[in-house]
Parts: sequence; C-alpha cells; structure tokens
Amino acid sequence: MYTLSVAINNSAPVIAGADTLYSLNAMLACSLDTGAQWITLSLGGSTLPVPGVAPQHLRWLDEHALHVGDTVTITLHDDIRPAPPALTLPLATHEESERFMYENCKRAYFALRHQYEAP
Repeated sequence: MYTLSVAINNSAPVIAGADTLYSLNAMLACSLDTGAQWITLSLGGSTLPVPGVAPQHLRWLDEHALHVGDTVTITLHDDIRPAPPALTLPLATHEESERFMYENCKRAYFALRHQYEAP
C-alpha cells in the first residue's frame, strides 16, 4: 500500500492512504486575484468498490490554509500505516456527477447569457 506523508513547516506529518486505494493526491491550490488571494493544501483520495462497500471519497486535509514562506514536504512511502481520514464521504455515481455538471453549466448559462446573446 502506498501512502503520502505531508508535513507543513516541519510539523508532525499527516499520513494518508487506504488498503483499497484507487487514487491518492496532494493538491496545492491558489488564487492570485488582487481582491481575494488564498493558498490551500488538500490531501485526499478515493477507494475502490469492494463487495458490500461503496467507494468512498477520503480527506485527511481539506483546504488547509497556507501562507507565503510555508514549507510543505510530501513523501511517498510503501511501508507506513496511514492515519484514519478526517472526512469520509460516499463517492458520487456517474449519473450524479453528470447531473452536477449539467446543473452547474445551466446556472452559468443563465447567469452569463445576457453578455453573449443579442437582445
């Protein structure tokens, strides 16, 4: 089993992983917009479906705020036991994901159509 060890500013690392892991990711996201600048770190993944257990979305860090100058260390391991996730959610079905994308696109269309369509 692979695990990711993530330490922020030399703090104790958070160890992420699972026995039935499908994906594991550490993501640094930032907005450099002059009005609202932010930098966050997320650590999560998803599990494979196994008989009797639906696939799950796992989170060890969820948009943890970072600041300029912070040091983030990510290490890949294959011999360390992970910590339990801080958050576990059911993974959306394909149909649920499609519906979510459709609703978002519809909202964006109605919010922006006056900018692009002739009166």
